[in-house]
Amino acid sequence: MRKLQLCGLSFRIKLPGKQTSPQHSLSPTLLKTIDESRQSWRYALQEFNLVAEQNLVDYITYKIIAAQKRYIFLLEQARNEGLTAWPVD
Repeated sequence: MRKLQLCGLSFRIKLPGKQTSPQHSLSPTLLKTIDESRQSWRYALQEFNLVAEQNLVDYITYKIIAAQKRYIFLLEQARNEGLTAWPVD
């Protein structure tokens, strides 16, 4: 089991057997991608509060939805790899 820290959160990765699987060697990269995706989603939400034109509102709404779906997809991928944000018993 490996322990990683990202943005003040501790993640424990439960790896079965040896660490030769390429899927599990990508976990630190996956955590970084998840964090970047979360930041993109937050920035899109902040942008929404700054726009005034209707065309920009439509664009920012699209951007928010796309960022949210990407973030959720990456969280599901992390869950499938066995990553958790809490200690694994």
